[in-house]
Amino acid sequence: MSDFVSFNEFIDRTGDAKVEHHRETIARGLRRQPSPRAARVFGVQPIEPTDDVIEAEFAKMKAFVLARYKPVTNVTMDHTFLGPGGNFHDCVLFEEQPAYQAAKAKGLNPSTKLPTQLAPTTDKAVRPIAQPMLPPLHRSLVDPFGNELACSDDRVPLARVTIAQMARLGKFENFFQKYSSAPLAFSNAAAPDSAIHYHAVCETNPGTYYGCSTFLNVWQVDPSPGVFSLSQLWMLGDVMNTGFNQTIESGWQTWSARANNRSGTDVPLLFVFYNPDGYGDNAGYGTNQYGVGFIVTPGSGWAIDMPMPQPYSSKGGDQYGYQMQWLIDAQGNWVLYLGPGGGQQPTQIGFFPAGLYQGALSQSATVVQFGGEVCSAAQGYDGYPNTGPMGNGVGPYTTPDGTLNKTDSFSEVAFQAQIQVCSTLGGSLAPAQLPLGAADPGYSAILGNDASSPDWGTYMFFGGNQQ
Repeated sequence: MSDFVSFNEFIDRTGDAKVEHHRETIARGLRRQPSPRAARVFGVQPIEPTDDVIEAEFAKMKAFVLARYKPVTNVTMDHTFLGPGGNFHDCVLFEEQPAYQAAKAKGLNPSTKLPTQLAPTTDKAVRPIAQPMLPPLHRSLVDPFGNELACSDDRVPLARVTIAQMARLGKFENFFQKYSSAPLAFSNAAAPDSAIHYHAVCETNPGTYYGCSTFLNVWQVDPSPGVFSLSQLWMLGDVMNTGFNQTIESGWQTWSARANNRSGTDVPLLFVFYNPDGYGDNAGYGTNQYGVGFIVTPGSGWAIDMPMPQPYSSKGGDQYGYQMQWLIDAQGNWVLYLGPGGGQQPTQIGFFPAGLYQGALSQSATVVQFGGEVCSAAQGYDGYPNTGPMGNGVGPYTTPDGTLNKTDSFSEVAFQAQIQVCSTLGGSLAPAQLPLGAADPGYSAILGNDASSPDWGTYMFFGGNQQ
């Protein structure tokens, strides 16, 4: 077992860190072997990263970590615990978290005293369709050092971001990006540098949406030969009129290279993605490279970038999942709630403060999507163009007439259920009206609607595999 590393010791170690401690890890993240196709078609050969490149990336990583925690004070040993993924979490005062500080610096006025706006999921009794995932920090658990996995009411849990974790992705910017960047081998080549992203989703027609809700079952899946695999919801801005891809995204994701744990294992992590500028420099997981983004509220029992609590769904066995709900309040705060489903009210997790998003998403969403996504390595990396398993790696089963076979799909295939949207500010959630699902090659999404059963309501099964 690793030694306990207090917050102050972590900061001291970061300040003393030298590039030599991380040189080979950064080099591996930058180096990568070109795919056979890239070597054959483009004549790409492996390029060894220079010392200057490695040192520049290390300097940015170190500066980011030190700046991230500069406002944080008074974190005693009792305020730190080793999380279930093997990474330390620090309980920091609400107003000292980086996203709060960044919001204040932008002239915003975030507050924990958000208006209560929990929309009822239905006016009928709803039974749970899977075993509920309970908040991991409300289970009276302790870590191997005897520290309680919990924070006091005035503090929020922050997964500790380290240089070692960032170094696995090679480039500093890669830690924040959802889209893989080009390998070093293509840094001076004319070949395309984008990774392949495949989706299997159902989405609403264009309209005005003030929130949404869905229940996601959770799987542990190895995304290789792809980079990541996820189940999530997307709230999109006015992309139909502007072509500007502005989103709020959240769900669970497996991405070993970015996983917030020491081993980088493929555990499903709870994530929130901030995307105000078409996946540009201001986008990022939770917060961007400038510390701007999602503000965590105290007392929820959940932590962003922490592994979802075990057990996970199993083929032919029990299914486990959670309800995820977003609502915008009258002040313009986009608030995230999580809960066990089954008609129980979810708990506030955090929010994007009013004024952080500009344009359409400052008031509402134009389109809401639900489903899965996978990503290949960037062109030139080993494994490209294969994207790997989505959901549980199994596509939904169909009947002879091509419609969804829910009976065979349940406990075998990833799903989202009780999908709802809110079309009135401050109003109630109602079952979503979704067109048929759209999917990329190798994957599928099939929509279902059981109006007679609020247990399922509007739902979808999705997944597949491309090796």
